[in-house]
Amino acid sequence: MNEIYAALYTRLNTQVVHPVYDHVPANLPDSEYPFINLRPLQTKNNDVDDKSGFSATVQIITYSQYRGSKEIVQLASDIYTALQRWDFPDTANF
Repeated sequence: MNEIYAALYTRLNTQVVHPVYDHVPANLPDSEYPFINLRPLQTKNNDVDDKSGFSATVQIITYSQYRGSKEIVQLASDIYTALQRWDFPDTANF
């Protein structure tokens, strides 16, 4: 699963100008806002008779200190653009 998570992290880190964290540091300086937080993958077995499979879900949470929704809406749009129609890379195990 780490390969899937790493691919998502790398994609967002290279396509979105704001910081991406899998663990948000304590006492994050104001200069790091807004930012993206990737939550751990949740997986569900999805095997069929002759093949192994699973579905994976990841939460992407955005944080802002702006007093409205402008930054969050823009960040959500940037995330959507980065991931929509993206050809997910082959991984060694999944």
